Amino acid sequence: PIDILPNISPVIIPMTALERPQAFYSGYSTKDVPLHAMVVSDPHFGFDKDTNTHKLKPYHNEKAIKIAFDIFCDNPFDYLIWGGDILDCNEWSTHWIKRPEFRQTTQPAINCAAKWLASFVAAKPEARHVVLKGNHDERIEDYIISNLDEIYNLIPGDSPESEPLMSMSNLLGFKRIGIEYKDVFNIGSTRFIHGDIARSGGGATARAHIANTISNIVFAHVHRRELVTETKIGYNSEKVETFSMCPGCVCYIDGRVPGSEEDDNWQNGIGTLTFLNGKCISHQIIKIEDDLAEYNGKIYRAS
Repeated sequence: PIDILPNISPVIIPMTALERPQAFYSGYSTKDVPLHAMVVSDPHFGFDKDTNTHKLKPYHNEKAIKIAFDIFCDNPFDYLIWGGDILDCNEWSTHWIKRPEFRQTTQPAINCAAKWLASFVAAKPEARHVVLKGNHDERIEDYIISNLDEIYNLIPGDSPESEPLMSMSNLLGFKRIGIEYKDVFNIGSTRFIHGDIARSGGGATARAHIANTISNIVFAHVHRRELVTETKIGYNSEKVETFSMCPGCVCYIDGRVPGSEEDDNWQNGIGTLTFLNGKCISHQIIKIEDDLAEYNGKIYRAS
């Protein structure tokens, strides 16, 4: 017989002949150093106090916070950004009847929050630590303005440059331990806020945040893991890829936080972002579920 098709033999290349190609960074110098940020949102430090036993039942999920802390310690983060609602301030709310379980819980909440904040700072004092102001964090000030305006913005007489005694920053010692307290924080074109938008349905709030901006938005407030990306046309007719992200929360999601229900669409999680020359080149949500998370190939489990 005569072969109709030519004989075809495979090409054999020894593995030793292969060289790893050099990475090519278009527009960037290989000497540039990336900066890494972690976002931890909505801990809602606070408690219910049992009226019979006086036992405290926390709103903040210490296992989720411990996972965030371990990831922060194990990895080279340059920023830690708390997304707001550090305290729940249940005793100070005007949104519902104050249950007896709320009474005398502000001080334990302050103590617990201050301990965790100081622990993160002590773990990486060289990092930039930022707390964003959340709506719950304004409850003490709002209550004072409405009911005790005589003590609003009181400061010690011998320290005219000090912070108001009942301010959130003073109560939690932000300046004393090296934390910045801000309404908004920016890294390049990425904007970090607590936010006041809440839409029903997964991803709906992220879409609302990104609708009328060409900035990246990292927000909190809704306690859901959400991530939306869009490509838009910039001011100079260039294409701009933007994203809107909520990393979730580190409070309990079982309905114990005042105003929530057991079946609310909440999820635990934290966010991580990487920046190069002010440009966000990576953004991800680290899921925390069943006291378990994975980051950079390592399993984190809270006991």
